[in-house]
Amino acid sequence: MDKDMNCKLVGFEHAELLNEESALQNSLMLTMVGHVMVKLYQYNSINKEQISIPDYGNSLVQGLLQTDLDQQINIEQALSHEYFEYFDYNSSPMMQKQIVPKLKSFITQQSLSSPIETNI
Repeated sequence: MDKDMNCKLVGFEHAELLNEESALQNSLMLTMVGHVMVKLYQYNSINKEQISIPDYGNSLVQGLLQTDLDQQINIEQALSHEYFEYFDYNSSPMMQKQIVPKLKSFITQQSLSSPIETNI
């Protein structure tokens, strides 16, 4: 969610730009995606090992944020990660097993703060 309360989704829109000849560019792009996902989940901690992100995003973010290129997941591993199994690439929006807690609390706060209008 941005400051205007617009929902922004994270994806690999530029995945076709990644290739084997450009390992540094690949690493930078994957690291940027990892940082975006951390911001999306509002994660803030000094210790990377304690990342606690709902659903399967946890291991994806850890892999993307690895600074050692031998341990960082590559684009094929990222795209085939179980986190993205909830996307239907043809038409449907992402399906999740659970709602992101920050989004859930926002929805609850919004529904409690605005009166329910009825036509009774």
